[in-house]
Amino acid sequence: MFERLATLHLSKMPKLMHLWKENSQQVRGIQNLESLHVSECGRLKTLVPSSMYFRNLYTLRVSNCHGLISLATSSTVKSLVQLKELSISRCKRMREIVTNEGEGEAGDEICFNQLSYLSLYDLATLGSFFHLGIRTMKFPTLQFLHVNRCPELKIFSNGVLSMPKLFTFTLDGNRWTAHQSDLFPVEDVNTFIKRCWEKRNDPCLRQLFTQKTNASTSEAGEENDVDDLEDDSM
Repeated sequence: MFERLATLHLSKMPKLMHLWKENSQQVRGIQNLESLHVSECGRLKTLVPSSMYFRNLYTLRVSNCHGLISLATSSTVKSLVQLKELSISRCKRMREIVTNEGEGEAGDEICFNQLSYLSLYDLATLGSFFHLGIRTMKFPTLQFLHVNRCPELKIFSNGVLSMPKLFTFTLDGNRWTAHQSDLFPVEDVNTFIKRCWEKRNDPCLRQLFTQKTNASTSEAGEENDVDDLEDDSM
């Protein structure tokens, strides 16, 4: 029935909890999808079942699906051999993108062979891309990495992280490109994200920012009072 379905867009389905049933005939047909977009499905609990393999999927975009805690399991991710674009945004309960089924064995790795574009945006509870277990994460063709408004992101992943082709990296509105050798992060992305998180959450810096904000507000109030007095005198 769905063997020739290449694109599937689902939006504004507040009662939807599962896209499909495990091991059903529909699942085998939908596995030929090339593009999957899901948005505003607030009760969705599972996006990609562990029994499903998307070997032809090129684009995956998910937004405003607040029931999702993770995107997919590590075993399912290994089947995304053609995935080129991954975009996750505004999922309030998303804690990690890839979740682990076990501890993993030494030398075990997760590789996004074809992924060239990765965007994580406005994920309030995201702590990492991959957290449980120590595995090697490889992104051999990733060129664009955008991470914005993810305040709880402390580290990208545990274990070794490889992004040899990374060209543009955006973190909280700050953008670096490989051509800017003096600005591009010299350390790996894991270390850079961790350092930025620690700096952002440093209590001394936070207090200084609060003081500056209060001072600016006070000055603005005084200026308004002066303006009011001048208006009254006229």
